[in-house]
Amino acid sequence: MPGRDLYGAFSGNYQQDPREFDPRKCCRMHVDAYDGSAFSTANTVMRHANFYRNVAAAATITHVNSYDERIGNFFRLTAAAATGGSRAWIAERVFAQQPALTAGLAEMDFQAMVRMTGSYTGVGGSVGFQAAHGQPGPLMYNQVGFECYESGGNWVACSNVTGSTAEPAVSVRVDTGIKASDWHALRVWVNKDATRAIWSIDDVVVRTENDPMLLPSWTTMVARGNAFADIVASQVGMAAAVRIRADDSVTNDADRVDVNWILYRYFREYA
Repeated sequence: MPGRDLYGAFSGNYQQDPREFDPRKCCRMHVDAYDGSAFSTANTVMRHANFYRNVAAAATITHVNSYDERIGNFFRLTAAAATGGSRAWIAERVFAQQPALTAGLAEMDFQAMVRMTGSYTGVGGSVGFQAAHGQPGPLMYNQVGFECYESGGNWVACSNVTGSTAEPAVSVRVDTGIKASDWHALRVWVNKDATRAIWSIDDVVVRTENDPMLLPSWTTMVARGNAFADIVASQVGMAAAVRIRADDSVTNDADRVDVNWILYRYFREYA
């Protein structure tokens, strides 16, 4: 019988939580580039997966059949060169709706096999829970996840909390020293009360955060001077996503984020 890992899930060759079998207790989404039918150039909703994909400012998403790499097929998200705000993403966003996730409402877990290639200048690749809008880096409103942006090509474990006129935003960024150019399984987990978060790469923990004021929950945002109505109006809700986005400098190169698979789990306790 496998034991439980750091995230409370059963460890072993295939980690699965028994709550996943009850749809009242767990929303589970998974998309794998091995299944090319999940990708359609004519539809922004990825078939069989309930994931949403989209592009803006000349960015592209393509499905790559790569038989000469150990990883096999993958989705490629590419930012357009010298185009401020060029962006592409694969996310659990409800179609045509703004993202609405915040930490502290339920236990959340996001995992993805990814890599990022390019010059790493003026473009950010991000994985995990993140605001859908805004520039990469510390300016990204709310975030709990990984980012490669102006970090020498390394994955950085990030937590951002949006600020207000009363309190500035807070951003903590821990350089993992792990190169984004290689394939890695990135994972970020947040407990249901948003009092603890764990970042790991290839099942090795690279950061643990136990300060709830550094995690973007409703409680933290209000404590930082944000009125409830302002939080809703400013669209700082997060999506569970893999994203590439150029900053607004218009000096970016055509960097790429490749995605082999994504797994997202949202556990409810009221059901």
